[in-house]
Amino acid sequence: MKKKHADHGGGHGWFVTFADLMGLLMAFFVVLVAFSTQDKKKMAIVAGSMREAFGSQKEVIADGIIDIEGSPARTILLNNDARSPDETSNLAGPLSKDRADTETAARGYARAAATLRQSLRAMPDLADVTTQIIIESSSDGVTIALVDEDGRSMFQAGSPAPSQRVIDALAALSPSLRSLGYPIEISGHTAAGVSEAQNTDPWRLSADRAAAVRSLLASNGVPDSRFKSVEGKAATQPMFPDAPQISANRRVTIALTAAPGAVPMNLKP
Repeated sequence: MKKKHADHGGGHGWFVTFADLMGLLMAFFVVLVAFSTQDKKKMAIVAGSMREAFGSQKEVIADGIIDIEGSPARTILLNNDARSPDETSNLAGPLSKDRADTETAARGYARAAATLRQSLRAMPDLADVTTQIIIESSSDGVTIALVDEDGRSMFQAGSPAPSQRVIDALAALSPSLRSLGYPIEISGHTAAGVSEAQNTDPWRLSADRAAAVRSLLASNGVPDSRFKSVEGKAATQPMFPDAPQISANRRVTIALTAAPGAVPMNLKP
């Protein structure tokens, strides 16, 4: 009579447990190797960010400068230099006067530009010319450009006479321009190598168009004392230097400028 062998179900169960253990140990050693080759600079930035986020960083070791290991999202710190403790104090100082003035002016220009854009949005009849009235702000001021498009001129061809869309746009912008305390500079521009009409002097044409814009603003209540300059620049300052002949270079710009620190008067947020 044959002896029956015990049935182990195809293998020993401890093999599976041993294989799992080896897998865990392998993963553990991989993690150890990865952390042993860390980028110290990146880790310092991460650590500094976490300290700021959780409020554990109580002091700043540089006067007017956040900890060099602080948040990398603050681009204002990119060009800062480290200082030794002897050169600094324990408390952060305020922004320099010049920089604070510049930031104040930039915020005022941004608010002014937003107000002017809102003035146009409040006029549904001007919706079709929004691409031809460009309002931009920078740290130097606000610029309103009345720009030509192919087949849609803001002035009659070869003439300083404004189109009805210019008249309506300036009537909409004038109340906001009146409420601002910035001096106004107006300049006319033509396209290079393109004559809108025979025997047209681009210098006179650009100057006359700038003067026409000033007259329209004045007739809508903008005081004469606000105008700093009115001039024609012909094709000397194209909007697109790489293509000075295209129609978009034909424009009149209204620039609001002021000394750093100036803020608009009676300007609603």
